[in-house]
Amino acid sequence: FDREACILAVCGKHRTMRASPRSFEDVFAQLEAWGSENARNIYARHGAGDKQFGVKLGHLRTLAKKLKTSHGLALQLWATGHADAMILATMIMASGQLSAQEIESMVKPLAYYKLIDELVFNVLVNTVHADQLRARCMESPKEMLGRAGWDLAIDKITKHDTAGLDLDVILKK
Repeated sequence: FDREACILAVCGKHRTMRASPRSFEDVFAQLEAWGSENARNIYARHGAGDKQFGVKLGHLRTLAKKLKTSHGLALQLWATGHADAMILATMIMASGQLSAQEIESMVKPLAYYKLIDELVFNVLVNTVHADQLRARCMESPKEMLGRAGWDLAIDKITKHDTAGLDLDVILKK
């Protein structure tokens, strides 16, 4: 009895993935196969835009567990600009390998709240640049940059790590 194959089979006969894809082409093809028009429409209404397949988060998480950390593959997925591929990239990225400049270039163009949240909570909270980024982004007039900053602040507060945070000033904002 292959429990995982059974769970994946529930998603549809053409969507079952038995072997873990390793190449960029295999992973991207799997994302396309898992795409759903209904999910695509919902995600587009929430700001994902048209460059996405409509893959459910559960599928992305399952695939990320199989792929484990794969920074090179993550960067390839991120470069596609496809929301699904970029979210998966946040789940397999090695946060310690990102420079402050790479992080800035990843965050600035984002316009989809789910992608910002996944990038922050899967990657950025684990970087040595998190505090520096939080301070800059919280003050940004751009909504999504501000969201990234506030997400980083929320992470620090929920971990009871308030060093470097002026909670009185934050609470007044």
